[in-house]
Amino acid sequence: MELQSGTKILAIFSGTVTYTGFSGAGGFTVTVKSKEFTASYCHVSPQFIVSVGEYVLKGTTIANVGPKNVYGVLNNPYKDSFGNPTNGATTGPHLHLTIKKRRPSRQSIRLHIVIFVIIMMAIM
Repeated sequence: MELQSGTKILAIFSGTVTYTGFSGAGGFTVTVKSKEFTASYCHVSPQFIVSVGEYVLKGTTIANVGPKNVYGVLNNPYKDSFGNPTNGATTGPHLHLTIKKRRPSRQSIRLHIVIFVIIMMAIM
């Protein structure tokens, strides 16, 4: 969503910060994980206000929308029409928010299937 650089970004759920850094096309990124979800806030300001391992509450300011252009990022392949380095694959300040529902591990799925089969055999 298009926003002005510096606009506060709030955590959409409580969780632990698992990543802060430059993430290719996503530019500067903050990632927060809860038991059920992972949210990546992309194209944020490189002046991070949270740290990896920090627990954040829903509604807490975790970042600010970053600028279009960022400097000093090694091997940044993203440039604007003037050749200036950009905050990932972007044409201007905005927030790219990705939310993923965490899937149970394969072992957990197998365990649920085994339990289901045992229950079905018991009631038949």
